[in-house]
Amino acid sequence: MSRPANVFSEDYRIGFKEQQVWSLPHALEFFLLGTGAGLYLFSTWFRPYFTGQLVSMLAVVAAGMSLMADLGRPERLWRTFSNLGVSWISRGALSVFFFLAAATVGMALRQFHLSPSLPRLPAIFEAVASLSALVAMLYPGLVLSSYASIPSWNSPMVPLLFLVYSWLTGLAAEWLLFFFSGTRDELGVSLGIGLFLLPCALICLLTHLGAMARGGLAVREGFRLLTRGSLCGWFLGVVLTAGLLLPLLLIGSAIITGEFIQLTALVSSILVLAGGFFLRYCILKAGVYPPLF
Repeated sequence: MSRPANVFSEDYRIGFKEQQVWSLPHALEFFLLGTGAGLYLFSTWFRPYFTGQLVSMLAVVAAGMSLMADLGRPERLWRTFSNLGVSWISRGALSVFFFLAAATVGMALRQFHLSPSLPRLPAIFEAVASLSALVAMLYPGLVLSSYASIPSWNSPMVPLLFLVYSWLTGLAAEWLLFFFSGTRDELGVSLGIGLFLLPCALICLLTHLGAMARGGLAVREGFRLLTRGSLCGWFLGVVLTAGLLLPLLLIGSAIITGEFIQLTALVSSILVLAGGFFLRYCILKAGVYPPLF
């Protein structure tokens, strides 16, 4: 007669548990927020571009709407400002508010010449908006890295990845705008910046992967999900190959030959934007709680 299993034996343990709270809506919010903030910085300081500033603000507003839709109770949104001393969510929400307010005033002053006696006033508001945009680019990664219960997020590389990818997807959004406006000369210069940002993003990503491969049990499980598990297709196929390696090859070839600049900008912008979105999604879904023994 067989003995019943003893659930309290020494072999009893609870395995890995994937987090289920942060998912597609948060990935969309982080993507729109980072892309909008990055686009604003490029459209303000690298090549002043009113359309780029306007689109960047619309992207940030769309990010806020995505967050409100996910909250389920939008009337409680004001509570996100209630923990500025300890919460990066509160600080991020405040940075978004300052960004939208300062960017709107700066655009109005510059476009409608509302401060002829104070010519530097628009630049002051643009500087405030830019500092707020930098915080907005960093804050999703800082929020995730503050979760000690999910070791794969609890890394300084996560905020750095979000920052670098915000610059990169903001630049890709600028390529798309330049393509539709037909500005070939500016496209060439903007694509050249991509030859710097794409390798930076690739190095940061590979560094983060290397650290995950040598991490604890839960971190290595997240690494497995990204490289061999359920997220493998999105991560290796879209984020790494289509989102980084292929645009790097296309842009390098276009700049060397001087041909197909506009087509390269269109294809590369779509690939980089897709890779930027799925990077956020994969990082969120690879968040794994350690096993309980």
